[in-house]
Amino acid sequence: MHRVLFEVATTGLLAAPVHIPTDVWRKYWPVLLGAIGVMIVLVLIRGNGKGSSTVKAEPTKGWRVGHEGRDSMYYEEKHGGSWRRIRIDGEMLTGRAHHAIYFGSIRFPDWAEGRREEIIGRIKSAFPKPDYEYDER
Repeated sequence: MHRVLFEVATTGLLAAPVHIPTDVWRKYWPVLLGAIGVMIVLVLIRGNGKGSSTVKAEPTKGWRVGHEGRDSMYYEEKHGGSWRRIRIDGEMLTGRAHHAIYFGSIRFPDWAEGRREEIIGRIKSAFPKPDYEYDER
């Protein structure tokens, strides 16, 4: 006996049937369902995958920080009704500190010139030690 599955061609039309022996189907169907379940869980956890981000700090103060993707972070300030962003390089870690923040890589735009210490202080207050490590170089 064979189970019949259909392949969907790239055109969206049904192609020729594929025959899978029953004993193979019985042996591997839990693996297939498990893989599908893992993919669904990952999509639900990570969001839609288009630059998912997590915001931290007080947007009512006119600034906020957050994570974007696995390694990057950002600092934003509200100016004239819109948010202006500074990208912060970082790295996910496996230990007590779950992220390293590389302050030396920050490029401050014109609107943030001369405010390096103030902005870094805000970032450190929202991403405190020991959960975060800082690299000032």
